[in-house]
Amino acid sequence: ERDTARAAAADAAKQAIALPRVFKFDHVLALGAVQQLRDDGTEARDVLFGLLEVFVTGTLADYRAYCAKHSLDQRDALRTNFALEHEQCVEKMRLLTLATLAARAARSSHTLRYADVAAALDVPHADVEAWVVRAIAQGVLRARLDQLNETITVNQFVQRHFTDADWRELGTQLQQWQRNIDELLATVRAAR
Repeated sequence: ERDTARAAAADAAKQAIALPRVFKFDHVLALGAVQQLRDDGTEARDVLFGLLEVFVTGTLADYRAYCAKHSLDQRDALRTNFALEHEQCVEKMRLLTLATLAARAARSSHTLRYADVAAALDVPHADVEAWVVRAIAQGVLRARLDQLNETITVNQFVQRHFTDADWRELGTQLQQWQRNIDELLATVRAAR
């Protein structure tokens, strides 16, 4: 029964990584059976767990480093060990990296420079717009391209994982909105 659960957990992790329109993995990573993959004594399952962690929080650079460390960048290693296609994983990690860049931009100017995106995605500068359009089509982000200034203004993005700090920030924002609404209501009442 335990082996069946571990096999099912490994299968869930592989499917989450392989499915082209799945961009949030923290719920899979949080499953107890998936957590047990980490230290179950099987190197392949431990490596798979680490790979899933990269898909939850990592960037394309993290993915490439992890694959190199575990020899998953060798010809057909991902396919042989986990029934995953390396090029599909790279494409998905590019989209996830774009979501990470968008999240960072949302904390400041909401703007990304083409050059920064090209560097993070490891693509030619000329391909940045195509990747942003692809991310928009996949629902990874909503953004506006400024071709003249070579910037991307991020309006919305997939939150790859939601931490305790994110909950605190959301709570702070909701409290601020509540204060603003209370002030607006007081102003409207005073004007009557």
